[in-house]
Amino acid sequence: MGKAKHDWPRIKKDYVEGIPNDGGHDWPSLDDLAVKYGAGRSALRMQASKDGWTDLRRQYQTKVDQTRRTKRAEKLGSRQAEFDSRVMRVADTQLAMIVRKMNEMNAPGGDGAMPSVDPSVMIKLARALRDIQAVGRIALGIPSVGGPMGAAGSGGGVMRFEWVTDDPTDVDFD
Repeated sequence: MGKAKHDWPRIKKDYVEGIPNDGGHDWPSLDDLAVKYGAGRSALRMQASKDGWTDLRRQYQTKVDQTRRTKRAEKLGSRQAEFDSRVMRVADTQLAMIVRKMNEMNAPGGDGAMPSVDPSVMIKLARALRDIQAVGRIALGIPSVGGPMGAAGSGGGVMRFEWVTDDPTDVDFD
């Protein structure tokens, strides 16, 4: 009776690379493959040992895992960039609204007299501006500076504004 011929390359491939399923892999044992291919367990173990199948499987699994992680990171990076872009558009819109409101408050009335400005409104606008700046810096990946106005280590809570234009529509955020 002759020696049984087995498709060792196929058996090795199934062991090393696993069997694909639903976006993943099943990793059969040597015993599973012996049953599937009708090979003797001892013959299969000797072949696997001789060719280093276990080390090859670990290397392959590491490669598959790294590829999966890379694809996930790319997908998340792309989603993060899209999200940050949307956040910046919202921050730009909010900033333009704050600039318009501050310019309206600082515009002289019809008689040329400066309007009286409610300090609580200015404080709210300043806080909104600070918050929008923080959101924009985060979206751009720029570290924030100091803490909230008046917080310890924040520079004493002094905020200065200087508008270069009198036209609130002439604001370039790019």
